[in-house]
Amino acid sequence: MALFRNTGSSSAPAYVEVTGSANPFFGFDYGPSAKPALADLDGDGDLDAVIGETYGEFFYFRNTGDATTPAFLPEFNAANPFDELRAAFFSAPVLVDIDADGDLDAVVGELYGSLRGFSNTGSTAAPAFVRASGSVSVFTGAYLGYRSALGMADLDGDGDVDAVVGLMHSSLHYFANTGSATAPSYVEVAGTNDPFLGLDPGVYSAPALADLDNDGDVDAIIGNRSGGLIYFVNTGSSSAPAFVPAVGTANPFSIIVVKYEYFSKPALADLDADGDLDVVIGEQYGHLRYFRNTGTPTTPAFTEETGSANPFAAFDAGGYSSPALGDFDGDGDVDALICAGGLCHLRNTGTPTTPAFVVVSASPFDTLAIGYPSSPLVVDVDGDGDLDAVVGTERGTIGFFRSLSTVFDDGFESGDTSRWSQTVP
Repeated sequence: MALFRNTGSSSAPAYVEVTGSANPFFGFDYGPSAKPALADLDGDGDLDAVIGETYGEFFYFRNTGDATTPAFLPEFNAANPFDELRAAFFSAPVLVDIDADGDLDAVVGELYGSLRGFSNTGSTAAPAFVRASGSVSVFTGAYLGYRSALGMADLDGDGDVDAVVGLMHSSLHYFANTGSATAPSYVEVAGTNDPFLGLDPGVYSAPALADLDNDGDVDAIIGNRSGGLIYFVNTGSSSAPAFVPAVGTANPFSIIVVKYEYFSKPALADLDADGDLDVVIGEQYGHLRYFRNTGTPTTPAFTEETGSANPFAAFDAGGYSSPALGDFDGDGDVDALICAGGLCHLRNTGTPTTPAFVVVSASPFDTLAIGYPSSPLVVDVDGDGDLDAVVGTERGTIGFFRSLSTVFDDGFESGDTSRWSQTVP
């Protein structure tokens, strides 16, 4: 996993790759097509990582460092809140509060273009994920094409979470939430109303959405088969987005050197608690690259951290890793969910500034067959204040896992499945 640190500012980002032991993901092998997502899954104030991979599983890396000095440890089995959850091949997770209940749910893209929703029925400190069922699964039956991956954010400023889906072909699909924060309903926006109309994200596109330049609106960072990152700057507003590609030095990710790390899947979060966004990238061989933002919130500049400086360095997802990040256990730091045919939960046993990840050894997701590869997103889908999970799969479907607990990973170590419900299209 490559990490690019923003050495610029929030308005003028500049990225430098962090290599060797400086990369907190150094030494971890996630297999091919790793796709990371970053968020504070355990509520301890730092960023954790969830990584999707070739076989649709999810790896979870808990940040055992802190917000400014992340250190990641993989969590396995019951300690991984996604351990029993699976997507289809090439899982690509996104972590977002879909249902405005205050915790992170997950939406996962996958090989065949579908999106799976995982609802967090737990809490910000103790997430519990279940696949959404019936009317709860806002993504049930969604089929868009081959190899879906998605990003989620409030693109139109109406207070609820919208979705952008990337696919095998060079296109992005924008779905506006026409429901509410607690009762989402998604409708695809097409034609001249589509802010991504005419933009080329590359093949096997994997979008991540965040305000990279700190100007108050949502920008788009796109991974694709090339292994690099495309940056679409929002030159519109928080309620009326308009995207323009940043080229040359205007793209702070142009410094990324790709050797063999194809099929990039980015996740953005503040991993070192310094107030700006860092980047974790999954890729086809299952590793996670960690790029620390050494710039500022308005002028990002990225440097890759490698070796022991990469908290994900020792983790191997197996292939096509796709991470999602969030505070799963409500302890104030960021944990990770990594998808690579199944869901692997990495708990951050460090601090918000110095993350350190361990694999959760037991999980209610152990028996779930999501598929290979899959792409997870952790977000509060149902507005109940905890994190759910949505997983896109290889087959083109979307799985939704709702957490029935107030904490995302509540009961993981004991393998308790009673706190989760699921829907697998």
